Amino acid sequence: MFHVLVLGLCIVGCTAVANHPWSSWTPLDDYVHRPDSSYSWREVASYSKPGAQVYVVNMTSQIWKDATVTTRSLWWHFLVIALPTNVEHWDASFVYISNGNNEDINPPHENQYRVNASSMYAAAMGAPVAYLMHIPNQHMYFVDDPDQIRRREDGITAWTWMQWLTVNNATDPDLLIRLPMIKATVRAFDTVAAFAKEKDSRYNIDKFMPAGESKRGWTTWMVGAVDRRVFAMTPMVLSILNFKQVLMKHWQSLGGWTFAFGDFYTEGVTAHFDNPNLQLMADVVDPFSYRHRLDMPKMYIQGASDEFFQCDDSSYFYPEMKQPFFLVNLENTGHNLRGHDARIFSNNVAFFHNALAGRPWPSIEWEIQNDDELRLGSITVRTLEVPSSIRVWYSITTQHVQGRRDFRQRILSYEGETPQVVNNEGQMWIQDIPDDIGGGEYRARYSYPETGFLAFFIEVNFLLQNLEEIRFDTEADIVPPIFPFAKCSGSGCIGLPL
Repeated sequence: MFHVLVLGLCIVGCTAVANHPWSSWTPLDDYVHRPDSSYSWREVASYSKPGAQVYVVNMTSQIWKDATVTTRSLWWHFLVIALPTNVEHWDASFVYISNGNNEDINPPHENQYRVNASSMYAAAMGAPVAYLMHIPNQHMYFVDDPDQIRRREDGITAWTWMQWLTVNNATDPDLLIRLPMIKATVRAFDTVAAFAKEKDSRYNIDKFMPAGESKRGWTTWMVGAVDRRVFAMTPMVLSILNFKQVLMKHWQSLGGWTFAFGDFYTEGVTAHFDNPNLQLMADVVDPFSYRHRLDMPKMYIQGASDEFFQCDDSSYFYPEMKQPFFLVNLENTGHNLRGHDARIFSNNVAFFHNALAGRPWPSIEWEIQNDDELRLGSITVRTLEVPSSIRVWYSITTQHVQGRRDFRQRILSYEGETPQVVNNEGQMWIQDIPDDIGGGEYRARYSYPETGFLAFFIEVNFLLQNLEEIRFDTEADIVPPIFPFAKCSGSGCIGLPL
């Protein structure tokens, strides 16, 4: 059998899900744009840094629910704002969405990484840069939680999802934690614009490029769907757009759930995969449900060995997303993107400048072909520009994943008395060279492995018109193009952490 995946086609069973146009008014729109008199901000610290003056603002973004629901209903944040010494752009800002612990009431100190990073970005971009902290506010307790667990991150998310799925029967979208996270980001945009204007009346910021990782990556996707001031975005390590379909692919690849989904497994979310309320939730909080709105330049950055997600998730949403949309698949790193700080920084700076200037993007298209008879997979990439460099990255599953379609850096081992998260020894991405077949086309081809799976993608680097370099990648191909496990249903989806 001969399989072909061409850019712009979805052959993986994408199903009809919501696709809200700007003209529709969703529960997300209602929550984010609902007036809230608690919103306020005040400056609490200031630091001089090379290339920028950095300020720390304490911002109250909203009241989320009340004391009958949670111990943390008043949401406040530190917002680190860097104003560059040499301003090139008076009308645009880069906002990095970050986390934090609200139990630490001390402002970030002078050498805290967000202070340093904001000043470096501001100096390089020539524009105001902000780091928004405490997305979500945490830690918190929920009044109706019988175990009274002190929750953070996914523990908060899993609790609110289960309330939606089973308790309030999809009747209270405000409880979904993504909504206040997104609203806080919109309030941060407002604050950055007002604060910069207060410091220098020449600022008139009405354009924002958000970025963020994991849950903050989810927030990045979503804020572009509710705030038209977003002119570009860089979501990172959050690839479960087209939510239910991508999660089912995870099951078919692993035969269970990654250990990184532990909070959702513990709360019982995986037992409700067939619950109709799950799709109703996706209609509210899945970025794929807003793909019609997401027409700005987008650059999705992921770790090729992410322990939460999979390197080929994009095949379930990329073809149906509006262009321009670029992928960056960073080799030999997981969910924390360790080892790639410099590349992420330079890509963000170049992406900001090119999107803001409205300059043309490098052309990059690809075709994935898998031939079962020849047992051969290939990716052909085409570009009109001459790349500054081009390379292939490939990886073969290790013996430790026991036949799974699994390229994670870390896995759950059941070999000892108790399950332990361990390194997936031997899992690595190896550099290779594609064939230059002329006419701006390059091809990588790999035989199906005798056992396990092989994944590969092509990295292409370009010089933009302003001579800044930027990296874009193709989607990943995994061969053989089969799943080792059947789809689950009902209680069969509870599974085990792996």
